[in-house]
Amino acid sequence: MTVGRNSLACGIQIYGYPDRHIPATNLVVAEQPRSGRVIIKDNSFAYVPAPGYVGIDRFRIDAEAVGRGPPLRMTGVVDVTVR
Repeated sequence: MTVGRNSLACGIQIYGYPDRHIPATNLVVAEQPRSGRVIIKDNSFAYVPAPGYVGIDRFRIDAEAVGRGPPLRMTGVVDVTVR
């Protein structure tokens, strides 16, 4: 994901079952970025860089998707480049 220095990345959804378009729910920021923050709203997330920050940042999101059968628990690391 690449964002401008003064902009907010658009909300991003995680799909646990992409072929069935079942979005993940219960998103949790498991590891906050060092130079910004992550906002979770309506089962999507957005990264907000710290004022004046330019560079690479990273955070981790945990989530689960409920389909047929037991919930699928996921974790993902997101790298962000702020220009």
